[in-house]
Amino acid sequence: MVLGRFFNRVSPETYGDQLIAKAEELYDLAKRQNPTGDPHELLALTWIGMMAGFGGVKGVSGEAQTILAFSETMQFSCIPFPGNARAFALHFLYKNNPEIISKVAKFSSEYEKLMGPIHRRIQHGTLREECRKYNPSSNLEHLLGPM
Repeated sequence: MVLGRFFNRVSPETYGDQLIAKAEELYDLAKRQNPTGDPHELLALTWIGMMAGFGGVKGVSGEAQTILAFSETMQFSCIPFPGNARAFALHFLYKNNPEIISKVAKFSSEYEKLMGPIHRRIQHGTLREECRKYNPSSNLEHLLGPM
């Protein structure tokens, strides 16, 4: 069963809560399967799992899917756990069902709270340091340029 169709049968708030719970569940699964994985790697695996539940990205697989997963999750990997998984899930919710964010204020408020420090770091040019702090063994140069 495709997750998107299942979630569409409930209220917007329940849909959002269940989607966030699913992302956290997939992140926990990735962590159990990759106990030494950096948050960025775990979030990329979570993204792949979430996309599979929604039918995937048409025409994207293999290495291209991996690159897309890492690029879609980089900024969330700079937030300490468990906020990283929640911020990613809220972003995923927005990209797949933006009307829910406008209908349920708690989702946009939480996203702004989690992502505010990251957005400030982007503005001040200090995101690299934050990413390195939480992802010491990840190769972030392909996304951020030379460190």
